[in-house]
Amino acid sequence: FYWATVEEYYTGELRLGVFNGPNEGLWTIACLNVLTAIYGPGFWTENFFGTSIPNNMVFLISMIIAGGLTIVENSYHVFQAVKRHKAKTTSDGKFSYSVAFTRLMPFYVLVFFSFLWVSPSLIIQ
Repeated sequence: FYWATVEEYYTGELRLGVFNGPNEGLWTIACLNVLTAIYGPGFWTENFFGTSIPNNMVFLISMIIAGGLTIVENSYHVFQAVKRHKAKTTSDGKFSYSVAFTRLMPFYVLVFFSFLWVSPSLIIQ
C-alpha cells in the first residue's frame, strides 16, 4: 500500500489494481490462514497438485511476481507524473526524478533485503 500512497501523492488519484492488498489481499491471507488451520502447517511443505514444487514455494514465487509487477506499475505512474509536471513548469520541488526516486528508495531497499533474507533456497529446506 506504500507504493499506492506514493503514486497518489504524485498523480492526485489513488489507483488500486484489480487484485490489491486492501481488498483481495486480505481475503487471500484469511483463506490461507483457514487452509493452514484445516490441514495443519504441513500443508505448506506438501507438493502443489502433484508437482514436485512445495506449496510454500508456489506462494513465494506468486508473491514475488505480484509484488514485482506492482512495483513496476506504481513506479511507472510516479515517473510519468513527474514527466508530465516537468513539461508544464520549470519549478522542480517534489516533481524531480531524484526526489521521486528517493521517496521510493526505502521500499526498493526493503524489498531487496527481504528477498535476500527469505531466499527460495531457505524456504525449501
